[in-house]
Amino acid sequence: MMARTVLRESSSPAFPTRTRTDNVIPFRQKILLRHKAYLAKWLQAGHSMGLLDALVELPSPLTEQITIWVRENAEPAYIVTPVGRHWVLTDNLNEYELGRFLSLREALNMIRPALPFDK
Repeated sequence: MMARTVLRESSSPAFPTRTRTDNVIPFRQKILLRHKAYLAKWLQAGHSMGLLDALVELPSPLTEQITIWVRENAEPAYIVTPVGRHWVLTDNLNEYELGRFLSLREALNMIRPALPFDK
C-alpha cells in the first residue's frame, strides 16, 4: 500500500515568524526605602562638602528621579534617574549626562564622595 500525502491549506505560515509583542514590559528600577535611607545618610555626611538638599519626585507616572541641590547654586545641580538597570546622573545646570552607574551609591559618589565606598 502506498502512503498518501495530505496537504492542508492554512492561513498561518509553515515556519514561525517574528511577531511584534506590544505586551512586553521593560524592566524599570524604582527608588526604594533603602535608596532613600542611603540618600539621607549621604546628604547629611556631605553637608560640609556643599550638599544642600535632595528631593525624590515623580515627574511622570512612570518615572522617578532624585533632584539634588548644592550650596553654590539656587537651581537643582544634579538629577539621578533610574533607567532600566542603571542610575543615570545628569548635570542639570548644563543638561549633560555625566554617566550611567550600576548603583545609586556609585552615582552619588560621583557627585561628592561623602561616604566611604565599600565594595
